Amino acid sequence: MNRLFIAFAFLFSFQTATAAEIQWHDWSAATLHKAQQENKLILLNMSAEWCGFCKKMKATTYKDAEVLAEIDKNYIAVYADEAEYPELVKRFPKVGRPGTIILNANDEVVIYKNGYLKPQWMLWLLQAVAQEVATEAKPIKQDVI
Repeated sequence: MNRLFIAFAFLFSFQTATAAEIQWHDWSAATLHKAQQENKLILLNMSAEWCGFCKKMKATTYKDAEVLAEIDKNYIAVYADEAEYPELVKRFPKVGRPGTIILNANDEVVIYKNGYLKPQWMLWLLQAVAQEVATEAKPIKQDVI
């Protein structure tokens, strides 16, 4: 009986750990409002259907348990395919694919990074930005991007 219980507990914990996914939001005024209400940053993932490294990042980095926990704690995650959001492509012309843009709840860019980010690098970036913003770091100017 104990072995059966342990087997079920193991299977359940494995399924729970692997089932965790990011709750992606649309880019909208409602998302900005949600970030303001929850006092969170916005993690904007600029992607494209044709981008192989975008798919790799979605399959690895955005499946990592530590990255997921950090995003859940401090961020509202937005997935933006360039075909669906041409206004973001125009707004951020120097951001490649995949592109990681972190904004504050006032829609100001805090930092951006072009290219694929391994899970550990993403975790470090998310933690560092959340810590800096918590100590009231100044956002970068929009015209830098």
